[in-house]
Amino acid sequence: MLLWRDVKCVFVPPRSIPGTAPEEVSSKRRRGRKPKLAPPQPNVALNEERTEGNADGTASESVPQPESSSVSKRKERSYPRRPDSGGTLGQAVAVQVNCWDFEISGVPVHTYDIEPVKVIGDKSGTLKLTDTKLRSFLKEVINGNRTDVFYDGGRLLYSLSPLRGVNSSTVTFRECVPDPFEREGLTLEYNITKKYSLSASQIYEYVNNETANTNDIPQDAVKMVNCLLKWVTREIFVNIGKSALFYPKPLNSSPSDLYVIHSGFTCSVRPQWKVRLNVDTVCKAFFPAGNLADILFAKYEMSMYLRKNWQEMANDINGLRVEASHYKTKEGKSYKRQYTVFGLSKCTSADEKIPDLNMSVETYFKATYDLDLKYPDLPCVKVRKDKEVYIPMELLTVLPYQNTTATKAEVVSAIIKEASVDPSKRFNTLDTFLTEFTQNRHRLLSRFKVNIPQRRPLTVRARELPQPTGKFWAAPKSLGRGKWWPEKFNTAAPESVTWAVFATPPYTEGTNDIRDVCKTLPAVASKCGVKLARGPIFAQPVERARLSEKFNVAKTKGVKLLIFLLHEGEGYAEIKRLGDLYTGLVTQCIKSQTMRQKNFFSVLRNVMLKINGKLGGTNWLVTELKENKLFKNLARKKLVMVMGADVTHLPQSGHNGTARKSVAAVTASITGDLMQYVAIVRQQNRNENVNKEVREVIEGMDGIVADLLKVFRKRNNELPSKIIFYRDGVSEGQFATVLHDELAAIQRACSTAYSGYEPGITFIVVQKHHHIRFKPIDSSENVQAGTVVDTEITHRYGFDFYLCSQEGMQGTSRPAHYQVLYDDNDWSSDSLQCFTYFLCHTYMRCCRSVSYPAPTYYAHLAAFRAREWLKEAQSVDSLLANNRFKVNPNLQDRMFFL
Repeated sequence: MLLWRDVKCVFVPPRSIPGTAPEEVSSKRRRGRKPKLAPPQPNVALNEERTEGNADGTASESVPQPESSSVSKRKERSYPRRPDSGGTLGQAVAVQVNCWDFEISGVPVHTYDIEPVKVIGDKSGTLKLTDTKLRSFLKEVINGNRTDVFYDGGRLLYSLSPLRGVNSSTVTFRECVPDPFEREGLTLEYNITKKYSLSASQIYEYVNNETANTNDIPQDAVKMVNCLLKWVTREIFVNIGKSALFYPKPLNSSPSDLYVIHSGFTCSVRPQWKVRLNVDTVCKAFFPAGNLADILFAKYEMSMYLRKNWQEMANDINGLRVEASHYKTKEGKSYKRQYTVFGLSKCTSADEKIPDLNMSVETYFKATYDLDLKYPDLPCVKVRKDKEVYIPMELLTVLPYQNTTATKAEVVSAIIKEASVDPSKRFNTLDTFLTEFTQNRHRLLSRFKVNIPQRRPLTVRARELPQPTGKFWAAPKSLGRGKWWPEKFNTAAPESVTWAVFATPPYTEGTNDIRDVCKTLPAVASKCGVKLARGPIFAQPVERARLSEKFNVAKTKGVKLLIFLLHEGEGYAEIKRLGDLYTGLVTQCIKSQTMRQKNFFSVLRNVMLKINGKLGGTNWLVTELKENKLFKNLARKKLVMVMGADVTHLPQSGHNGTARKSVAAVTASITGDLMQYVAIVRQQNRNENVNKEVREVIEGMDGIVADLLKVFRKRNNELPSKIIFYRDGVSEGQFATVLHDELAAIQRACSTAYSGYEPGITFIVVQKHHHIRFKPIDSSENVQAGTVVDTEITHRYGFDFYLCSQEGMQGTSRPAHYQVLYDDNDWSSDSLQCFTYFLCHTYMRCCRSVSYPAPTYYAHLAAFRAREWLKEAQSVDSLLANNRFKVNPNLQDRMFFL
């Protein structure tokens, strides 16, 4: 066995199959492979050097190629190869995937960086580089060559022909450009630098390169092609984000809730076994565009005149970009200006005074612009952060395609309602997009010879993996595909549980809800095998201001479980902070709305799944995981630790966009049956790199792993022989960095904490934020839980697969993508796929297989629990010790995050 301590760079080269010579392995692997793909022939040689003339007649420097142009530059970072020709276990089925073969020629493309420097004229400062503004600049720069140019809306400009006078050195230009928001024309000074030349043929090189891995994807070439796809569709769709294309007309609008929903598509090139186009539907909510006063009236109606609602109105519109068109030049010509909203005035337009002029805002607009305000009794809008500059809201127009300020829960519910269509309808919608795209006659598509040879979606071979066996209190039985009926728990909480129930804050139905819980919960618990004390110690409403007092009293009374009935979810963060961090009491919250559901018994049965897990019980076992069945690489009597990790990035706070610190969570199994887990949660430092991008690497991983190993050893009197690490939330561009830092930290923790301890480690990235979807060939429903695909849409030679482990309840199921970045444990495709699928059945919050492995799901829950701890916390530092959240010792080794 190759010891990882001998691999200093922590990346393992492809390993020989035991009992086979390296030459035999190579020939065996090649035997089942498809011939290399030949890209469409380019019009010009990819690596042809060009020299552009400088102004003084000398030759310019040759232009460098981007780092991604060579897929073999970083061989030392090779990821594990697929150990076989793919999995064979399970029932073979065929599924359609929302991918299409995609052809594009390898014509050379010149890439430029364009950056505005300053404006010369009445105004000064750096212009904001928007797509619209950049287009107006380019009209002057490319001198009539617009048909050969496309750009990403930021700083990258692509051209099929060299831009005149621009070479690898930065060239400064000055151009007179009209500014639609100012009174006079402006002279813009901007820099253009030729960065490099590239070609779509680099993507074909990558696909055909047997030594290439995910880390070698030619990201610059892929980005260029994706930019081209957006550019040629801009007359039909509105381009928003990296790859989203939206129809201009809203799909659904809810003006009274301050959002409109636009539907559209994502469209991107994916280097798989071939170069393919991945298209998917997408929906997004935006703030309504139009007159600001009319928009707010749709929500508030006549109550917008009441001062008590003005702060809420201000919260609704803070940060929005608005446009005012009432301005006029001395010659009487109208022009517009754009502003950002920074709140509302305290007085109405009729009463708000302009100190320097000693007149009201209403009077000023009448005297200056001859405008009679329709709504002088409404507040004004503040449009300067550091100055008291106000404009009547009726004169402002909200610009389109801005993020809505509506409640997230409302928006998510509305989007799910619109976007949740069955696979058949979804694929029919995608066919509509393909029709529009293939009928596009844009000149750039002809220049690149873009072609989609087959209109039908790709059909691939898939398999439905076998179902695991579940062990409840009674005899083992096969778990249903995707879901199963709950039975008496395998292991209930070890002792009689004293409990209390509160309704907070006091609400109308609270007393009745408390009575219903007290009456029904003991019976439900008994059926599950959990012994609850006959009656609760406390059963009463409680004000939020007295929560801390009730926790302390309950602790002195020996209460083990506190149940809270929450009106509209109020007080959740404070309850979890008091229970998890301060008192160490197990808490279970139930929303008052949940109490209204018809099958109250089933609701409480699901609640008991969480309660039993938090109290140390085990709801069921997955027999194959406990006994290491099917997994030849896992010794029957050796223990395995499965870990999950996730980083959640908190939203921006305030108008200045100040970034709050991210939260990382790592979970680890501490029992041989892989059902019980512990979590360590920490606050990251401000993890921004020079490009203002958040770093995904978990800090202090070595200390985290060392402490998790201590808990494991304490529970089992031995250390795990193997560690299987599932990492969530990592994009392809971060694979190398995360693997290098976190794998090294895991290895360091093992060898430092225990001399000579070298467990086999497997490092797997789990990705859910992608747009791959499956559809059964002969059904309009979702694919079955356990459907796995490891050919055609995966890496051609790497060790990755797509697994849809959950039952599709609504809409079209999204499979999880698993990429093996490191493997000491000699997994086969079948073994790792089954092991991963069976782990999806160990999630103790519900009797369903979930969309990705339980340890990763638990890490996600633990990270989001930390976000709750931080809400409304008076002192964040008091919650932390060396950046770790101080979970109460009573709960540190329990599943408090359930």
